[in-house]
Formats: sequence, structure tokens, C-alpha cells
Amino acid sequence: MEETKTLNPESPLLQSNIDSSSIIDTLPYGFVYHDNSGKILYANSYAQRILGITQRQISGKASTDPEWMSIREDGSPFLGDEHPSLIALKSGQSICKVIMGVFNSLQQKYIWININAVPIFTEGNKNPIAVYVTFEDITEFKKNKDFESDLYINLRQSNLEIAQRQSAIDQHAIVAITDFNGTIVYANNKFCEISKYSKQELIGQNHRMINSGYHSKFFFHNMYSTIKSGDTWHGEIRNRAKDGSYYWVSTTIAPLKNIQGEVEQFLAIRTDITERVNAEQALRISEAQTRAILENNQESIIFINRDKTVQFFNNIAAYRIKNLLGKELKIGILMYDFTNDKGKEDFNHYFQLALQGERVTFDRVLEVNNSQYWFEIQYAPIKNKSQEIIGVLFTARDISEKKKAEEELNQYTLELENLNYTKDKFFNIIAHDLRNPFAGILGVSEMLEEKLKADNTHNSNECLKMAQLIQTSSRSAFTLLENLMQWARSQTGEINFEPIITSIDSIIEATLPLVNGNAFKKNITIEKKLSPEKFIFADPALTNTILRNILTNAIKFSYPNGKIIVSTNVIDKFVEVSISDNGVGIKADNLTKLFRIDSKFSKLGTDSEKGTGLGLILCKEFVEKQGGKIRVESEFEKGSTFTFTLPLAS
Repeated sequence: MEETKTLNPESPLLQSNIDSSSIIDTLPYGFVYHDNSGKILYANSYAQRILGITQRQISGKASTDPEWMSIREDGSPFLGDEHPSLIALKSGQSICKVIMGVFNSLQQKYIWININAVPIFTEGNKNPIAVYVTFEDITEFKKNKDFESDLYINLRQSNLEIAQRQSAIDQHAIVAITDFNGTIVYANNKFCEISKYSKQELIGQNHRMINSGYHSKFFFHNMYSTIKSGDTWHGEIRNRAKDGSYYWVSTTIAPLKNIQGEVEQFLAIRTDITERVNAEQALRISEAQTRAILENNQESIIFINRDKTVQFFNNIAAYRIKNLLGKELKIGILMYDFTNDKGKEDFNHYFQLALQGERVTFDRVLEVNNSQYWFEIQYAPIKNKSQEIIGVLFTARDISEKKKAEEELNQYTLELENLNYTKDKFFNIIAHDLRNPFAGILGVSEMLEEKLKADNTHNSNECLKMAQLIQTSSRSAFTLLENLMQWARSQTGEINFEPIITSIDSIIEATLPLVNGNAFKKNITIEKKLSPEKFIFADPALTNTILRNILTNAIKFSYPNGKIIVSTNVIDKFVEVSISDNGVGIKADNLTKLFRIDSKFSKLGTDSEKGTGLGLILCKEFVEKQGGKIRVESEFEKGSTFTFTLPLAS
């Protein structure tokens, strides 16, 4: 602040009337005199002109009058007690260089002024008796200052925008600047990153250092001719990095000119498109492979879009359409053009089903060159990556040979069934015809045996042995025939499987009498060790056959005076039936042959009884038919145990 000035009370400013003729009126700046209440008593001509008001209009007004619409530089209003004249009166201090905007009503615009306010004192009075205010018009100066400020701000903003754009370009693009001869003078980080060269290695070098050798000399000649003539060049280039790898860039090279319009440098902006180029190359290879597969496919293949127009077809489709209809298949034509009214109806039906996501397949006979051919027709939906159906794939596969083979197979199957029927019938006739003679032989041999037993002569003993031999052989042959018939019936499905809820104990009791005669002859004891009676879900007839065959074998291979044990036990949801003997047993290498039709195993019993080799095979089939399993444990010369399981009744 300036030093406070004291005005003598005898001063003309206080002693006389101040008017326009006063010397103050000639001052080149505004002068306004206020009393100690802040009211204006006088304003010189300069002040009146700046404020746009006359002396008469200004007298008696306060500096804080809202009419002035005083504002600060930031546009906010000057409050009353903040006006420099009032601050000077209250503080007794001079206020200097306050910038204020006041509204000139005559010019209808704001005038910017630089204000100084000085308080006036009388001797012996500490409070100001008045204040005079001086100000100068700084509107033009402020305009220039604001212009410079705006220019500076705009320049900074432009530089910031340029820097941001450059940063954005550097983040995405590969940027380089060369001189007129192609020497690199600038390279951004992206250029270094993709080329794997440092800036020190790139600056001062020519772009030839990254030339991959892929493009011809004419290619680069055309590029340099374009940019040196002042035009911008666009293209795609394959370059080679420092490590020998290749990369593709989409390139724009623009000439940079001086103020005379002469080309001095070149700005190259590139984008890495290696992945796109590789993907396009892979796609081209894939498309070529797919087309090769389609063209070598013997199916007719036609891709139809949702508008029912042909988008793609292979050669075999075009060939067959030509032979069938005498028409050329072309891209863009409607499939309706290849069908009659009935065909159009069928096509529209199947096409709509495919557009709804359904795959439709059917066989149809078509006539080609006066010959009938079978085709398998298919309408299949085609979807894009978003799983939207974009069309229908129509295929037609010639299945004439397949149909012919099916007919031949059906005919062959029918003939085979007839042959099997004839064979089965013949087999049954032979079996039944053989049973009667064997039954007769057995009956006669038994009668002969009884008569010879009554005759004790030497000759009768010989005849008895012969009769017994006849009976043994006949019984063995009869047993073989019975097993053979049962096995044949099981193979042809003639044995009915009729499971019921029944007692395993009752089946065992019903089976033992059938084998007691053979056991009695060898003085063999059959002992039962049965758990509390359990009910099973099984076929009694098949179960009886299983027990009879296993018991017959046990007797056959047991020594005279031996013992056989029949036992039952419950394991989980099954009844386990075991038949153990202390007979000859079975060698380990023969155990695997017992239940196989392709490795028949049979040997003589302890009394030279003959076996058929089919009994255990029947047992395995009948056990498994009922949902059980069969196994054997044996030790040579010590005996065997055959065990099978049957399901418990629920």
C-alpha cells in the first residue's frame, strides 16, 4: 500500500467549489472525491466519460451503488463493504491497484479500471474526513493481456492434446520418421518392441535392415515413387525382426513438407497385423482343405441360406442336378427352380423343420438315366458362432449299393433261417428216432440182465456181463442224446425260462431220488447240510437239471464207499449250493476246460462210466440264464466241489 497522504483543510479541494474548470478536470485519469460516508461529491471529466454518467447524475451516489454493477476479474460481484473507497475510509490506509469492472450504460459494456483509494485526514483527527479515488482505463490492456493468456492457455492445451495423441498413437502404432533419403531419425518404443532392435540400433539406419525379402523391388520402387512425389502411400509389408522372426504391418507413409512445400521427411505409421495375416492364411488353407474334402466327397452338398438361395455346392451336386433335371446349378438361384409343385411342398416342409433346429433324414428313390437309384436325403441346420441358424445344409448320398446289399442280406438271412429251421427239424427227427431204439435196447438189456441173474451157470455169467455192458453203453449214449437235445434246445431258444418263487430244499429233495440208484451201486453216501429253508426265484426244471448233472458227475468220479455232501448257504442276495465229493479230483490245467464248448473235456469214472462232456456246459448256461454263477474247486486225487448260486426271492 502507498503511504497515507494528509490533505490540508485549507486546500482548495475543501475550500472552494470544485467544477469542470478545475485543474483536476484536466487530469488524464479518473478522479472521484467521496465524503466520509462514501458518497461521491465530485468526479472529473475523465471519470464521467469512463463511467458513462454526468456530474449531476453522479453527485450524491455511493461507490457501492448497485447501478455500477461492479465485478471482479473472475466475474463475481464486488460487495459493498469490499469497495476500495470504503476499505480506505474504514482502515485509514491507502488501497492501490485494485482491478474492477464497471458497467458503462451509455456504451452498454464493461469498462475495466485500475483503482487507487487514498484517505484524507485533518490535523488532530485520526479518522478520515474524506477519500479520493483515482483510476485509469485498462480495458484494452486487459484485452491484450487476456489474449496473451488465452493464447498461452490454448498453446498449452494444443501441446497437451498433441502429446496425448502422440502417446495414444505410440501405445497402438509403430511410428518412425525418416529423412528424404530413408534414414531413420525417429523410432518409438512400439517400433523397438516389434523389431527387437533398440533405438540406438535403429536411428541412423535405413529401413532395409528390416527387409524380409518377401516383396519385390518393384513393390518398394512404387512405394518410394509415391511418397517422394508428395502423395501418401498405404499398404501391407512383411518385415523381419532382429531375431529372424517375421511380422506383418499395415503401413501408411506420409510426406512431411517444409514451409516452401518441399518434402523433407517421411512419417511412417504402422499397425501390427501379424495375427490377422496368419489367421487369414490359416483360413485360406482351411478353406482349401475343406473345399478339397467337399469336392472329393461322393455326397451331393448344397448350402442354402434362409432366403432359400444357393450359397455353395460341390461338383457332384452340380453333376447330379444336371443328370436328374437337365439344369445348371448356380450360386444365388432359388432351390425352388429345381423342383415341381409336389417337390416344392416337400422342400418347404423339410427346410422349415431344419430352420427350427431339427435334422431331417430320409431315403428316396430317384430316377437317373432311366435307372432307379436310392438316395439318403438330409436337411441339417447350419449355425454361426452365436448359435444362430443361418441356413440349411442339403445333402444327398447315393445308397443304391447299400440298399442292394441290404436286400441281398435279407434274402440270405431268410434262406439261412429256412436252412436252420430245416436243420433243427431234421435234428429233432433224428433225436426222437434215436431215443426209441435206445429205449428199446435199455429195456431188453434190463430184462436180459434180470434173467441172467436168475441163472447161475458159467455161460449165464458171461452173458450177464455182456448184458450189463450193453446197458452201460446204451445208458451213456442215451444220456449223451438227452444232453445234446437240451443243449440244442437252449441254443435255438426252445427252452422256456419260467422262474417262480420256490424252495431250494424242495428241488434238492426232488432231485436226489433220480441219482440214488447210481449211488447205491457204488455204495456212495449222499449227505445233506442245508441251511434253514430259503426261497429262491428260479426255474425248478432248469435247477433240477443243474443238480442232476453235478450229482451224476460226483457219483461217477467218486470211489466206491465214498461220500458226497450237498450243502446250502446264503451269501448276500443269493443262495449258494455246493456239491462236494472225495473222488479223483481234477488236474489244475483241466479246470478251465470244464465249461467250454470249444474244449470238450471228458474222462471215465471210477467204475469206467463214460461222460458226455455236455452236462457241465448245460449247467453253466442254465445257471447264468437265472442270474447266477458257477465255479469249481478241485484237488487232484482228493476230490472236487462244484458251487452255483441262485437269486433269493425278494
